Amino acid sequence: MVTNAERASLSFAQKTYSETFSAIGRDKYSALSKSTIRTIDDLSSAIKSGKVDPSKLTVDVGKINGKGYIVNTRTATALERAGVPRSKWSINDITKIDKDAMDRLAAQLERNNISPGEKVSNPSSSSSQSGGNASTGTKSTGGGLLGAIGRATGLW
Repeated sequence: MVTNAERASLSFAQKTYSETFSAIGRDKYSALSKSTIRTIDDLSSAIKSGKVDPSKLTVDVGKINGKGYIVNTRTATALERAGVPRSKWSINDITKIDKDAMDRLAAQLERNNISPGEKVSNPSSSSSQSGGNASTGTKSTGGGLLGAIGRATGLW
C-alpha cells in the first residue's frame, strides 16, 4: 500500500519520455475510451471529458532504497495533465510482487543516471512520436524497461 505522503514524493524513473504510446498502449487506451488514443494529450483529454475514468488507469510503482519510482511515465503524465491528484491514482506497488520488473526498474535508473533516492519531478518530452522506451541513449522501439513492463502488464 502506498500512502498519500508517499504518493506525493513519487519520482519518475526516467528523465525523458515519448509523447506517443506504444501500439499496445494505443490499443488499450483507445478501447477504454472508445476513441482514438495515440498520445499523452489524447489520454489526458479523454480523462478530462469523462471518456476515461481515471480509476481505470493503473500507475506502477517500485521502491528502491525506500524511494518510490513511477514506472509507466506516460500514463502518470496523462493523469497529471488531466489534473487528477496523485491521491486519486490507482497505484500498483510492484516492489514485492515482481522481481523482474524491479530489476528492470533498477536498470532504467542506471541508464538514466538517476541515483537511488534522487527525485525526478518533471521529466521532459523527447518529442519523439515513436512510442516505447524513451530513456536517454536508447532507441525508442518498445524495448527496454518500459516496453517489457508494458508487455508484461498490458499497460502499453
